[in-house]
Amino acid sequence: MTNHWSKFMAVLLAAVAVLQFRTLGRQQDLEQQIRNLASQQIQLDHHLRNELSSLQGSLREMAEAERWVAVHRQTVEPGDNCETAQARVEWDLRQWVAGTHTSLLYRTDAGQEWQAAEVRNLGGQNYAAEFPVPGRPMLQVGTAVEYAGGQDSRSVNAMAKAEKAAFDRNYQYLIVAEGPDFNRSTGVKSLPLYGEFVIPVKIQVRVERDGRYAVRLFSAKDGQNRCTRMERAEVRAYQGDRLVTSAPLVEGQPEALTAEWRSEEKLTKLEIILRHSGGEEVVPILL
Repeated sequence: MTNHWSKFMAVLLAAVAVLQFRTLGRQQDLEQQIRNLASQQIQLDHHLRNELSSLQGSLREMAEAERWVAVHRQTVEPGDNCETAQARVEWDLRQWVAGTHTSLLYRTDAGQEWQAAEVRNLGGQNYAAEFPVPGRPMLQVGTAVEYAGGQDSRSVNAMAKAEKAAFDRNYQYLIVAEGPDFNRSTGVKSLPLYGEFVIPVKIQVRVERDGRYAVRLFSAKDGQNRCTRMERAEVRAYQGDRLVTSAPLVEGQPEALTAEWRSEEKLTKLEIILRHSGGEEVVPILL
């Protein structure tokens, strides 16, 4: 009995020893994996710190590069015939050494060659340059049509933009200063046209089930120049290709021109005629 018990205890102790050995091995593997993960985390943190430091350095360099010049004014004024315009940029050099020459380069499309504009000194280190902007002033028109009355009530919103290919271009310029031990460039700057040379107009149309129609036109008056100032507007109503009626849009609610009428026929199309000092726009609206 004693021998059997001794053998049993020996086997049990051996099994326990094997289990402890395997557990110790697994524990060591786990600890090694943890050390590896910790090392990878340290390396990743170090890499991210380096990347962040590099980015901050680049931002500081960019900010420092811009401190040498300040652009004070950008304007776009229409020409006498309202078919072209002239852009004007004014700036001053905040860092300057004797013999420094400053210039302005411009282009009307990203793929075009840079052209040099004539630069004038306004006194001290203040400068101005002008360059042509091809294309006439335009109105950018947005339309909204609302159907009301009964179970057919619905709203349709659409954006109808007046033809303005010239203003889909990316007008750009950059300012350069060159001199003894001093060479700087602003990098590419965009010339804003919207709000000065492209004027937003909103047209709202309401169609009632009983045949009543209403048109309201909203035009931003602030910022309009002599070539985009609204002079008058008219609505023409069609059934198919046949003109049913026309009416002027007159002063109605504040900041809006309006026209209201009733039609016995179901209209299929409206044309809003916008006449401004720079020309005429026809905005079609399908009903």
